[in-house]
Amino acid sequence: MSKKADSGPAPEMREEYDFSNAVRGKYAGRFAEGSNVIVLDPDVAEVFSDPAAVSGALRLLAKSARGSEKASLPWRDVMAGKKKASFSKTGIEALAQDKPVVYKIRNRNGTITYAGVAKKGQVADRLKEHLPGGPDPIPGAASVEIRQMSSIAEARDAEARSIKRSKPRHNKVGK
Repeated sequence: MSKKADSGPAPEMREEYDFSNAVRGKYAGRFAEGSNVIVLDPDVAEVFSDPAAVSGALRLLAKSARGSEKASLPWRDVMAGKKKASFSKTGIEALAQDKPVVYKIRNRNGTITYAGVAKKGQVADRLKEHLPGGPDPIPGAASVEIRQMSSIAEARDAEARSIKRSKPRHNKVGK
């Protein structure tokens, strides 16, 4: 004796599911780029202003868990030195100038195409060299991310680690 599958009507959607204001494909672009979409609790979202801040905090936590960095660093202090801007004259001029920085220039896909350092007070001038028409232009640059450091030596160390890890296509060996 065999049981037949119930061929009755499909169950209807529950009343509590309201998709009247839904946007089809809202996160499809992020998904296509390989990003993970994570919804933060409101109290957590209040602390972190953008995806880069969340990623930075999680990276620090991961390093701490592996024992490579001290866990006692305050989250806000770590995130305060990191800024992101569009790769344009206006975006560059809005970046902090008061400390040495390590910077990463990214293309539209978010791939790091160049990493470098700039001394205190020379951040904007150094980055403008990479704009189209500058002495060292970086083709396809869309955004720049800086991380303020306490010294130029610390910035150079961070730059070397970044180049080793991401192998940006416009960084030249020995430059």
